[in-house]
Amino acid sequence: MKLKVLFVTTILFSLFAKSQTLNEERILGEWEAISVEIPNSSGVSQKEASKLIKDAFLNSKFNFKGNKVFRIKYSKLADEKMKELLFLENQNWIIKNGKIRIGTEKDGFSIMKIVYEEIDGKTYFISPNIRLEMKKLSNDRPAKPKIIESKTETVEKVDSTKSDFIYKELTSLKL
Repeated sequence: MKLKVLFVTTILFSLFAKSQTLNEERILGEWEAISVEIPNSSGVSQKEASKLIKDAFLNSKFNFKGNKVFRIKYSKLADEKMKELLFLENQNWIIKNGKIRIGTEKDGFSIMKIVYEEIDGKTYFISPNIRLEMKKLSNDRPAKPKIIESKTETVEKVDSTKSDFIYKELTSLKL
């Protein structure tokens, strides 16, 4: 009898756990960062960097559009240099391996990876060095994906073994 109760409990728990997995409907829409936590930010130089990050992300808005385009509005306190470093605006997004991945197909959606987590009725977006408590402001609906091309320039590789080198003798050197 105990084995049957354990078996039924395990099945019910696994069904509940599966219902908590990340899906597009859950993430689609606009979110606002209402709290920013940066673990291990106690050193003086780390405190300055932490302030830059907190200023950029506190009250920022993340928008996961139905057409797979990610938009971000940084906080009004965000430093312009910080905005330039975090080139997240107008990228594509996907859900892969339980994470929200931001970027383009060309870069393997590697610009940013976000773990979505719900704890005690609160929603968190967690990236390697930052944890944002998020509040959903609005929903969006799935739409035809808009493919964003990579913003990084592609450098064409040159096969130097097939190049003709030009040699020029220096006959005189004037100093």
